[in-house]
Amino acid sequence: MFSYTFGYVQVSVTKTNGKITAITLPNFSYTRAPYGIETTLVNEAIAAQSASIANVSRATYTSEAFKYALKDALAKF
Repeated sequence: MFSYTFGYVQVSVTKTNGKITAITLPNFSYTRAPYGIETTLVNEAIAAQSASIANVSRATYTSEAFKYALKDALAKF
């Protein structure tokens, strides 16, 4: 789990045949971020097949925390 200024993020990744097929957020808390940000971040990461995604407008810290947690999860494969 990664803690940051406005909450915390924990990411769980499922890979099938070397591709990211699912990302879940068993622990995800944030304040001051747009509603539905978690769906946007997950969809972008699956489309990119990595943590190299753009930050969501008005949610820079939350976006960065998600990417950091995702990189950590991906490093375990």
